[in-house]
This record gives sequence, C-alpha cells and structure tokens, in this order.
Amino acid sequence: MVVTDAHGRLLWSVGTRAGRRAVFQADGGLVVQAGSGSTVWHSGAQLVLHGGSNVTIDRNAVPLWQTGTWT
Repeated sequence: MVVTDAHGRLLWSVGTRAGRRAVFQADGGLVVQAGSGSTVWHSGAQLVLHGGSNVTIDRNAVPLWQTGTWT
C-alpha cells in the first residue's frame, strides 16, 4: 500500500512484501497481515460507520478521512 502525489511520486509506503495484504479487521482496525494471517503492522486507526451513512477512518477518535455521505 502506497500513497503518491498527483505526479506519481511516492509520499508514503507501508513497506509490505509480496503475500501481505492490508485489511480492516472485524473490530474496524486497519492492519497489514502476512500470508499466514498474522498481523505484521497496525495503523492505530479504525473504520467507523456512523449513523446517517457517513464512514470515517479515525485514530484516537479523530477522523483522518471520511466519505461525507450523510442521509
């Protein structure tokens, strides 16, 4: 998993190796898992579904990202 700017320049990388994957766990935690399923990195962030259909990724109850989809 990487984040790049509009010109394709690398801004951030989780540094995963082949066979690893980023997943949101059942508790909403964002982690990177090895092929065996063991956690090799965790973000400290959680995926949260709020009333009104807005979805956020929060760290320490502070939204880092949101869909902005309220109903």
